[in-house]
Amino acid sequence: MSTYIKNITIVFMAFFALSSCYKDKGNYDFTAVNDVYIDIPDSFTVKQGQLLEITPTLNFNLTDQSSNLSFEWVVAVPEGTSNDSSLVVLSTERNISVQVNYPAGNTYPLSFKVTDNSTGITYRKKMVLMMITDLQPGFFVLEKTAGRGDISFINTQKDSIVKNLFSTLNPDIILPETVHGIFVKDIPKYNFSAGGTSYSYPASNMSMVLFKDGGYVFDYRSGKVISKYEDLFLNAPEVVKPESFYLDYQSCLLTFNNGKMYRMSMNKGQNLFVDASIPPVGNEQSYLAPYIGGYASSTTIRLLYDKANHRWLNEGVSSLGLTEVTTSDLIPEKMVGLDLLTFKYGFGGTYSYAVFHNASAGTNSLYTFSYASLNNIRILDSTPGIEKSPDFIFSNNRYIMYYAIGNQLFLYDILANSSRSIYTLSAGENIRTLISMDNNTIAIGTYGSEGSVYVFALSGTGDITNGTASKTYHGLGEIVKIVYKS
Repeated sequence: MSTYIKNITIVFMAFFALSSCYKDKGNYDFTAVNDVYIDIPDSFTVKQGQLLEITPTLNFNLTDQSSNLSFEWVVAVPEGTSNDSSLVVLSTERNISVQVNYPAGNTYPLSFKVTDNSTGITYRKKMVLMMITDLQPGFFVLEKTAGRGDISFINTQKDSIVKNLFSTLNPDIILPETVHGIFVKDIPKYNFSAGGTSYSYPASNMSMVLFKDGGYVFDYRSGKVISKYEDLFLNAPEVVKPESFYLDYQSCLLTFNNGKMYRMSMNKGQNLFVDASIPPVGNEQSYLAPYIGGYASSTTIRLLYDKANHRWLNEGVSSLGLTEVTTSDLIPEKMVGLDLLTFKYGFGGTYSYAVFHNASAGTNSLYTFSYASLNNIRILDSTPGIEKSPDFIFSNNRYIMYYAIGNQLFLYDILANSSRSIYTLSAGENIRTLISMDNNTIAIGTYGSEGSVYVFALSGTGDITNGTASKTYHGLGEIVKIVYKS
């Protein structure tokens, strides 16, 4: 037993002897991390097309080491589908000052990353970028001024006017004086399937301005040009002569160019206008009037009118082919001598109305269609001079048509087949365009010594409430068209 204890004692003595000779050469000096604290608000609001400017405050728990830091500003921008986003580096400077042109009315995740280059430690601040625009709600006003075309904007919420918006934001593009159409179309959310994969696209917008031999697609939120009209075609037409542009049902865009109609069915995955609708075999020399109406059943998408051959045509559901309508009152022999003034949807969206002028007889007539079937034909005895109207409005909730002659605005009661003047401007100020803003509001664009826009609230009978405009805007150029964006 004593021998065992003696051996243990010798081992411990040897251990302590060795320990007393060992020197620890490790570095156990702990250096405190110089943490960075980012002081920035949680959200920023910027008008589309303007500068996002942020000067962050950086605080350090030791000493200021700003010279040894790197920075990165990143925004997440949704892609074509609603579930995907792209990360876009906006700047690698500490203080950001960069133009942002993302669609207004949306919010975007924004982050600021600071990296300590000595330690590799990163610090982040997450924020929200909110994009807004002054270009809604209100009127886009297509006008002629100073020998060129231009677009101004009337903000109806602020009652303010942004003059010469287009030329200011697109200084390298000159709109010719031949401008004749402006369109701002909201496209609803739509779905489509391709190759066994389903796609869901969020709501969007297509806006364009047209002139005699071309046009431009522009972003209504910023006013800046996106592309040329002819770039919207899968195969560019030989003759570029745009006439009109429509958003039809089921997210289908239509454009009429040089007497032909082209379709872009976005719910089928199309993002360009495909080949033109094909006229009946044996009579290919057609020229379609730039109007649509008569949406009907499973056998017909819409009615079209061939001005060259005085005939009505059906467009089939499953093809681009057109077939001739054979209803006795609509055959070409009955339509010869009639000039189509307009063809539009009206009451309930199920009725369509076509106004014709017979120059040799000096008469006018109204063709009413229920879906794609002819309902009746009315001779417009109470509307002398209606062929001079620059445009027509057909109410969606009343059997009423509005039209204008010179400085007077007229209401035509379709069921009573009678017309009356409901508003008269000063002599020399003539109505150039008229539009429906909603079921109970219309607006007119006029020109005399200056361009003006008048807004009218409607009573239950379709007359002007209190007989006067609810809002007026003056000081514009020679108005060609107006369009309202809510």
